[in-house]
Amino acid sequence: MIPKKILKIGIDLDDTLWDFQSVFLNFYNEKFKTKHNSKDFSFYSLEKFLNLSKEEVTLLLNEFEKHSSFMNLPLVNGSKKAIEKLKENHKLFFITARPPKRKSSTKEFFSTHFGNAGKLYFLGDSSFPQLKNKGEVCKYLGIDLMIDDSLENLKSCLSLGIPSFLIDRPWNNFEEIEGIKRVKNWEEILNLINKNEN
Repeated sequence: MIPKKILKIGIDLDDTLWDFQSVFLNFYNEKFKTKHNSKDFSFYSLEKFLNLSKEEVTLLLNEFEKHSSFMNLPLVNGSKKAIEKLKENHKLFFITARPPKRKSSTKEFFSTHFGNAGKLYFLGDSSFPQLKNKGEVCKYLGIDLMIDDSLENLKSCLSLGIPSFLIDRPWNNFEEIEGIKRVKNWEEILNLINKNEN
């Protein structure tokens, strides 16, 4: 699946490097006295899952960004070790659908945990406003492999011939697509990449 060479690897942030949905839902539950669980999160859409408008979700995310838990998101198990290992032999590009207005807080959090492992790219950023999805961003950057938890993001990569690893999550386990490799964790990702290096 992956050619033997120094890879340009694209890596998502939320729910790929660190847990976002579960922490946001805890914030939401605390605010509205609800009992939502990330294991029940069957859509890759807060709007659908919480039955809210896009504007309402945007306001909630803006409020969440100011909450203490936003800058204390727990890392996905094995992500830090995997990034340290991958950057030894490959070029890493961190690509997020977070809006550019969250660039400052995102960079601060990323730098705290992953140092200078690679540059961050924000979908919709003014540096490439014409690019509409992660597949187009990956093509623009020359990415060889994309790692994400969003099936829709990886479908856009697949349409442009970019192979990918889909990190298994409740919101993406309803469909299997040839050309998108489902993985359970970062250990499996490292094993698959190392297998193609040897």
